Amino acid sequence: MEAGNELDALIAEMVMGEKACFSVTGLSQNPMYKPYSTSISAAWEVVEKLAMVTIENGGKSVGQPEWSAGFPYAGGLGDWVHGQGDTAPHAICLAALRCVGYNIDQHRTEIKDD
Repeated sequence: MEAGNELDALIAEMVMGEKACFSVTGLSQNPMYKPYSTSISAAWEVVEKLAMVTIENGGKSVGQPEWSAGFPYAGGLGDWVHGQGDTAPHAICLAALRCVGYNIDQHRTEIKDD
């Protein structure tokens, strides 16, 4: 899942417990969320909400994400879930979704099938 509005909305609703806040532009309503997946200050709010994280910069190899983040998984003692992204905020958000039980891989499959 790429960084951006869709990921920000999932983080806001599933991790942070926020309700959609809409801005009206022309005839459409667009939900507004903090830029969790692109701003380190917004992503750090996710870290604080989930209480513990590991963040690593592995140096970018060809075709591989540069950043990795992990959170302890509430479903298992000592288990951690991880996310990898091109930026630290992106990796934090992917790991956070896995931490709350969201299946990112299933989401990708559903998007491709449409």
